Amino acid sequence: MHFLDSTVADVEREVAAHPAERGGALLGPAGLALVTRFLADPDGRTSDVSYNSSDRLEQWVREVEREEDLEFKGILHSHPASMDHPSGQDHRAYADSLRLNPARGTFLAPIVTHRPADPQRPHEIPLAGGKMSVYRAVPAADGTVRVLLEPSSVVPLDEHVRAAADALGGEVTRPPAPGTVGGTLLLTATITLPGGEELTILAGPSYPLLPPAVLRTRPGRPTESVRIEWRPGQDLAAALPRAVSVRAGLAARTRGMVSAALAGRRVLLAGAGSVGSVLADQLVRSGVEKLTLLDPDEVSPENLSRSVYHLADVGRPKTEALAGHLRSVQPEAEVATLTTTVAAVGEGLDELVRSHDLIIGCTDDPSAQAALNYFACAADRPSLYIGLYAGAQAGELVYAVPGLTSCYRCATGLRHSGDAVRPATDYGTGRLAGEIALGPDIAHVTTAAAKVALALLHLDEDTPARAFLWPALLARRNVILLSNTREFDFFPKVFDGVPNQEAYQSLWMPADGNPECEVCGENRAEAVFTPAPDLSAVVRTVA
Repeated sequence: MHFLDSTVADVEREVAAHPAERGGALLGPAGLALVTRFLADPDGRTSDVSYNSSDRLEQWVREVEREEDLEFKGILHSHPASMDHPSGQDHRAYADSLRLNPARGTFLAPIVTHRPADPQRPHEIPLAGGKMSVYRAVPAADGTVRVLLEPSSVVPLDEHVRAAADALGGEVTRPPAPGTVGGTLLLTATITLPGGEELTILAGPSYPLLPPAVLRTRPGRPTESVRIEWRPGQDLAAALPRAVSVRAGLAARTRGMVSAALAGRRVLLAGAGSVGSVLADQLVRSGVEKLTLLDPDEVSPENLSRSVYHLADVGRPKTEALAGHLRSVQPEAEVATLTTTVAAVGEGLDELVRSHDLIIGCTDDPSAQAALNYFACAADRPSLYIGLYAGAQAGELVYAVPGLTSCYRCATGLRHSGDAVRPATDYGTGRLAGEIALGPDIAHVTTAAAKVALALLHLDEDTPARAFLWPALLARRNVILLSNTREFDFFPKVFDGVPNQEAYQSLWMPADGNPECEVCGENRAEAVFTPAPDLSAVVRTVA
């Protein structure tokens, strides 16, 4: 006989945790040597040496048989520790029950005692603080009963399913219970993962000696079977995460820091260079699984010094190379690519922005940053903009949350830096010229941007990821300056008199919005795409 582990846990809680004698009824699916329900009998007539089931228990058994399509398997009760087998009184009660209900044929008669189980006795199941000795009552020809030892085992499916759900960052939405699948009676359970994906676990009474079947249903996709590598006796919690995704591994070091819902939130990332590629990598490793990458350029050799790209990527579109890299980290990531400029998206930019939860601009094109700001504010989407000063001596992060902060356009009017620290502009294209700078300096700013991005993806959830930004957001300090060098620009004046100051200082500054701003002001203009002039064509014409 097989006992589902959740049923054994119920026996431990309702019977083994109390003095003798207490009892209840065992039920399970018809036709299977499996017990899946224990109905405790607190109204039973008991003493130190006897237990008689209550009328209420008999009524309850009939209700559960009818409503859950289960059958009565037997009666369990506890004995004093010195008697781990049915008593003479038990034998008489078994015989009376079988005479009154001859259709049952036989029934289980486990005895719970407060003494350790003997692993050499196959009919004994260890419990917390005791054991369950399983017997079967069989009618004899003379009207009495024979009580036989019943070899038994525990099916640890409930424990394993819950451990697998925890490892995957999901939750058990249907605990193991009998169900019919394709005409076969099995134990079925459901795990729901972030983003709405469901895993249905199908196992027989011989689990974990035999492997379970796993069906995977993702939103908008047909149900598919999941192949599991299985060793007899293996724990589902060890096998399922490897078979389903690497999500569990990625979440192992961030559990509790970010929300499980993070995997279902969408990020639009414009710019896939030294900032964008590293930022995308950090977001995916933190749990983001849905991104759209937008960049018009190809990977060139000079990109290799401070990005995630490899030599084999040279000549490939950055969007495609970066998408491949992200999928190598998280195969389940849904990465869309747009190998074009923000301007070339044209009238589709509004719809593109509205289909994402966070907009990030890390392009080298000021007009592209401005367009993203314009449409993000119009769509009430939070946005983040990353910029570097000349030589990556410092960096600038500007985040905008419509209704709470000023927009990027208003915030960047606060810039204090002089022309000497601003990056140069290529007047042939209107884009910022590539800077000579160290990768670690760019990564410093990018890592800070990743933390801000994760906070903006949790605005509606109180998590440690949001807590990083929350006080600054409430104070509307949405311009962040980060220095990579000692005595950057005006920083010495700010930190004058503060001892032990070196590089890696930061300032978080409030930026008041302009009431007249057409992006975030009192009279916002309707978001309408207006093509920017092609400066390279103008230069060619003048030349």
